[in-house]
Amino acid sequence: DESLSCVGYSRLGSYECIAMLDKRRLYADDPQSRVAGEQQSVWSIARQQEPTEHFDIINEAVSQLNMPPLKISGDVCLLIVRRWDGKDLAEELSVALPFRPLTPTLVCFKDDFGLLVGSSDDTELYFYLRGKDGKLEPKTLPQDDVFRFSYSVMSISTLQVDNQHCFVISCQDGSIRVLLVGINVDGELEVHSSDEAMVDGPLICTYLRQTDAETLHILAGSMYGYVMSMSFDMSKAALGSPFVVAEKFWNAPFNSEDPITAVCSYDNAN
Repeated sequence: DESLSCVGYSRLGSYECIAMLDKRRLYADDPQSRVAGEQQSVWSIARQQEPTEHFDIINEAVSQLNMPPLKISGDVCLLIVRRWDGKDLAEELSVALPFRPLTPTLVCFKDDFGLLVGSSDDTELYFYLRGKDGKLEPKTLPQDDVFRFSYSVMSISTLQVDNQHCFVISCQDGSIRVLLVGINVDGELEVHSSDEAMVDGPLICTYLRQTDAETLHILAGSMYGYVMSMSFDMSKAALGSPFVVAEKFWNAPFNSEDPITAVCSYDNAN
């Protein structure tokens, strides 16, 4: 179906999550918003053309990037979680979303899963768990400032560390927040500690791994063509100073920075 687009994917163990956006339901009741949506999509079209002939299209697209949010008509996305037993599909759950999701990310809690989801239509972070009836249900996050954001969540990385979880959350403004959390018997998240840093954003991808008993290593890729690194000391709940490890990724035909869309690291000491 050409009206459906995959806008997010996450995998953790035997679980996978797929976010399918139904473009037919975007701005269906508002012709002006439909025009705005078509103009906003021009950027992706222009990048496929010969740049010397289409700078006028690109400039028009860039001028539309700061337009107001598009009007959403009802549920526009289906979030699907599947559990696989080898090559066999063992279970499938789904929930409809009234917003355009960003970076849906699976996280393992005990013998089950949770799901964190950002949104391109607001600055909320959404959290889903399996309910008592077996369906995916939204859960209210703690009324804590660490779960409140001024800009859209662009990337989420998670890692289980002993009996707690680490979340690395980056946003459109260049902020990157590290949370150490647990989950209680009612399926509610509890924040143990957190810290935050600000760099030149937007940060659109992150990677997280543990390097020793007390230290986490974080990589983040920027829309502005660089990769930064920082460490997080779990014993002190403190982020180290960020520093650039790769930079000057440049898209010469378009005379602009080339966004970093994926980052990864590994330790080959062994």
